[in-house]
Amino acid sequence: MTISLEPTFEVRDRCGLSTSTRKMIQKIWPVKLPKMNPEMLARLVFCFENNPERHDGIISGAQDSIGICVPGLALADAADACWEAILKHDLDGFAAAYKASFEAQIAMFPAMVNPYINGEVLPEASVQPYIDKYSALEEVLAWKMPGAGGGGYLALVVNDSNAFVAKYPESFELHIRRE
Repeated sequence: MTISLEPTFEVRDRCGLSTSTRKMIQKIWPVKLPKMNPEMLARLVFCFENNPERHDGIISGAQDSIGICVPGLALADAADACWEAILKHDLDGFAAAYKASFEAQIAMFPAMVNPYINGEVLPEASVQPYIDKYSALEEVLAWKMPGAGGGGYLALVVNDSNAFVAKYPESFELHIRRE
């Protein structure tokens, strides 16, 4: 599931919110994205970031360009369920689909929650304590780690975002880009 967010906060490097792709975009368009077909724009950004002259064989930002360039919500069954819940104004349905997306994400990338080297979990790098802390809160309905590699953020679905941000000053609201 990919959601295009409005940049309403300072995004930290290597946090799972497409920072390397954002830096590539700023090399071409330093102020804002051009107005053009979002899918074509996403293809251009992906190709620019994954230059054919690159020799390391690494493909970077597989879904990052989509998340930045295509407004709204994109990808797979969880995205379809999220979209249906949004259209119905069904917060519980949205939270269930959002959490299903997280579960699919960690099934594909288990080390993003509990990183390991040579088969040994690195407890100091684990985000599980944060998931445990926030998932236990009454007002939290679902959670998800941004990006495929995990990172510095835990994106939550809550009953009342204004009240949550007021109660937990380390949190901030996310805004979905609509156009």
